[in-house]
Amino acid sequence: MTPWRRLAAALSAAALGVGLLAGCGSDSADEAGDDAPAAASGAFPVTVEHAFGTTKIAKAPRRVVSVGYTDDQAMLALGVRPVGMVDQYPNPTGKKPDINTQWPWVKDKWGDTRPEVVMENGDSGPNYEKIAALRPDLIVAVYSEIDKAAYDKLSQIAPTVGRTKGEKEPFSAPWQDNAVQIAKALGKEDEGTKLVQGIQDKLDAAKKAHPRFANQTAVVVSWYKNSVAPFTSTDVRGRLVTGIGFTYQTKIDKVADGKFFTVLSPSASTWSTSTASSSSTTRRISGR
Repeated sequence: MTPWRRLAAALSAAALGVGLLAGCGSDSADEAGDDAPAAASGAFPVTVEHAFGTTKIAKAPRRVVSVGYTDDQAMLALGVRPVGMVDQYPNPTGKKPDINTQWPWVKDKWGDTRPEVVMENGDSGPNYEKIAALRPDLIVAVYSEIDKAAYDKLSQIAPTVGRTKGEKEPFSAPWQDNAVQIAKALGKEDEGTKLVQGIQDKLDAAKKAHPRFANQTAVVVSWYKNSVAPFTSTDVRGRLVTGIGFTYQTKIDKVADGKFFTVLSPSASTWSTSTASSSSTTRRISGR
């Protein structure tokens, strides 16, 4: 998997998908220390179906590791502070604490907790030794590109919940499904569903307030190595803009051919505008 694929997976997902949940969750989160239950208020046992099979979680996990790029943020919204997480964005040299725990929508929820980094953006996979050393009793890898081999290794450490069963390509499931999948693993499906509905209500309200969006074509892009990199309609960023009423430029999906993004050469930077219908306005929205 290319470093760009891993980088693109993390770009802005925190603010556009399940990361929104962290800003809507409980004001208090359980400590992630050795003796503090991570999901004590959940309903257990629970069985979660996912892309790699079925995982049964017999009792409330006390130490949860997040292997998904933004899974930790959904956990925080549900009152759980994971003991391990993916480092989505490199921390500036010499700066502490980790910038990934300081975003405005998660800072208060992390509090003084400092999770161990079990994978950095650009790594070929998670650090199994670090994960094992954290002694987790649950591993969550929903917004993740792990394959069956990686899942099997993680499952030898602790019960592991993978991406949703219906997700054909990594990072293509609706953010709503990802959030509920994580909530199920924590025994908090009802709470997760309510949080998702709260966000959905806000998106629906924006859509209703701006009916003109329906007549405009949108595409979400990032900039990578002097090239325009548009995301597909199935990516969380694409789903956000269609969620508030825009029509997506689905020709991007055909070019991406199953991936969640594609890269256009500089000479093709006006491609999306030229392919939009004359009655529509194509809006480029930065993925960052």
